[in-house]
Amino acid sequence: MTNDNDQIAPELAAARTAHMAGDLAAALPVYERFAGENDPDALNLLGIVAGQQGDMALAETRFRAALTARPSHRGAGINLAKLLGSQARSAEAVAVWARLAADHATEHPLDRAMSLEYARHLGYCHRHDDAHGILARLHEEEPGDPVVAEALLMASRYIADWSRHDRLTALVAAETAKRLAQEQVPLETPMVALFRTDDGKTQRRIAEAHAAGIAAKAEKLPARPVRQDGGPIRLGLFTPNFHDFAPTVQLLRGVLKKLDRQKFTPILYYWGGRPLPVDHADMVAVAVDLEAMNVVQSADRVAADDIDILLDLKGWSGGHRQAALARHPARVQVSWLAYPGTVGGDWIDYALLDRHVLPDGARDEYREAVIRLPVTYQARDNAQPIGPRVSRETSGLPDDRFVFTSFNISHKLEPGIFGAWMRILSQLPDTVLWLMTAYPAYEANIRAEAAKRGIDPARILFAPHLADKSAHLARLGAADLALDTRICGGHTTTSDALWAGVPVLGLSGNAMAARVSASLLHAVNQPDMICDSLAAYEAQAIALAGEERDRLEAHRQSLQAASSLPLFDTAARTRDLERALEMVWARHCQGLSVGDFDVPPG
Repeated sequence: MTNDNDQIAPELAAARTAHMAGDLAAALPVYERFAGENDPDALNLLGIVAGQQGDMALAETRFRAALTARPSHRGAGINLAKLLGSQARSAEAVAVWARLAADHATEHPLDRAMSLEYARHLGYCHRHDDAHGILARLHEEEPGDPVVAEALLMASRYIADWSRHDRLTALVAAETAKRLAQEQVPLETPMVALFRTDDGKTQRRIAEAHAAGIAAKAEKLPARPVRQDGGPIRLGLFTPNFHDFAPTVQLLRGVLKKLDRQKFTPILYYWGGRPLPVDHADMVAVAVDLEAMNVVQSADRVAADDIDILLDLKGWSGGHRQAALARHPARVQVSWLAYPGTVGGDWIDYALLDRHVLPDGARDEYREAVIRLPVTYQARDNAQPIGPRVSRETSGLPDDRFVFTSFNISHKLEPGIFGAWMRILSQLPDTVLWLMTAYPAYEANIRAEAAKRGIDPARILFAPHLADKSAHLARLGAADLALDTRICGGHTTTSDALWAGVPVLGLSGNAMAARVSASLLHAVNQPDMICDSLAAYEAQAIALAGEERDRLEAHRQSLQAASSLPLFDTAARTRDLERALEMVWARHCQGLSVGDFDVPPG
């Protein structure tokens, strides 16, 4: 932290020098005396002391007091912004950074490190347009900076600015390869790697490197003896994403409600500040809010609750607490559902998958022991309602055109898959492409990319976000054919389309994240809709929208009885999960080491 003001009183400056030399005892009385006079420099320095002593609440109070005394105090502003950012209070951090950038734009502009942090928190607040502007400027100033390149690559993906895509991708890939070769932790996070490359082995190496960095700092908790009471398995669920709008909840709701409470006691550990679903008591026996706990306290709480099997429902996604899991607070820890890749740490004992997302030849993409469920790894709630069907006109769609759709999140799009879509549209002039809207610049960039490829931008249509999931599913049914993405394919998006009765043309790639649609299509008995190359994908899309409309219609009709299909048989998929967990627990109780196994069909 910084004072960032060389104009302080001489006595206070001398005290700061003593403090920096390690003599806090000499500095503190001077700080406190000046602070008693409401001196902003002293208040800021006392905030620094509080932060060094681990009292972040007091540090925040001191920094805010310094800014009250002098709103233009740059050091206190920087310190407050960094503190808020470290606590994942991104919206508050952004407000402080914005004020700093405006107040000191000429005399003391934000340096690269500060600008980068500002941009990152803008991204966390979903202000990717603004983040992109800052990062693009930093990149132009130093084109070879890999830190900025990594951040800009993702910001560009969010708003579909692909003007630097190849250059940034190459720069990030080269930097990652260099760091891995030197046994260093890559700048690129495992989550970013899911969208950059579908090389599962590379994704594993990146995850393992990040995991090693966490493991080096984690103190594992003592192993707990096997319970001898013979009671239900104490099943922990570990995630920040347990609210009504979370795909995790939308997928799991039915499974958790059907879970056999004679065999399992589900206990939720959550954080993130979002309210729980009103029906959460039907899904879990106990809900424990970890929001105010750090990673050590989080792990200690799980351990204190004597959890048998802990399901990690977050992986490396944003807001994860892998550092808590690294302490191994439960007897057995299993990764499932939310993160489509290996965690890479020795604290995850098993990954819950299936033979389609992880075929035999891809086994080395995962560090964990692998459990393969008999049908599909994904859960689905077959009680999820679909609202009344709406007309195409209501959704802004033409009645007389074939409608392709892909409601995948914007950063799953990249030039490769978009180019394929445009080639499909070029062969089928009476078709449109229906996408989910994203950020202000996104629609303009997408339409510009279409024009570059000779496609009338008016053929690209956008759907607004709907908070009501049933209404979203209802309008989705107006599409003719959903198109999968490539490097990171459709997951919940694919499942939603199938549940809404819309056939999906899938791609099967070289990593788990690129094979989820293949698993889901097998689970609705439509393996012929899985393509293993872009060329095959383009050819089949053109055929289904043209000469093979009858086949497409047959697939649509089969989806009308969705609840009878394996993917949507929630009771059966729940039993699959129960058998998997019972087999895990039996191995543990027998003292067997973790190891791969397939769950037999029920």
